[in-house]
Amino acid sequence: MGKSGLERPARVTLAIRMLVFVIALGIVQTAIVALRHIDVRSPNVLIVTKAVIYSFDFVLLYRLGRGDNWARWSTLPILAIAIPIGTLPVVQSFAHYPLYGLLELAQLCLYVTSIAMLFQKSSAKWFARST
Repeated sequence: MGKSGLERPARVTLAIRMLVFVIALGIVQTAIVALRHIDVRSPNVLIVTKAVIYSFDFVLLYRLGRGDNWARWSTLPILAIAIPIGTLPVVQSFAHYPLYGLLELAQLCLYVTSIAMLFQKSSAKWFARST
């Protein structure tokens, strides 16, 4: 139940689960990159940076689950940044590391789908009840 007694729509719950899966795929990708480049350079900066980003993401997901509308709107600029930054590496990854490229593509598709679900009418109504 949300703050006003409305039950969270199934679409919001599914979108949050999909976003958790996006983070899980990101963790797998980080491990792949770290292991692939461990003999060339230390992956410590990458791992710490990703840990900070994923920690922020989990806080954002927690706030989404609570029905905070600002958290829902915060996902849009993240998507706006992720699409241009993520598109070129996806294309390049398929040529050299198809598994990594597939993970990138899956991540992007899940992210776009989950954001669309968060902005559908029933979801928007649930988020709006707390403002």
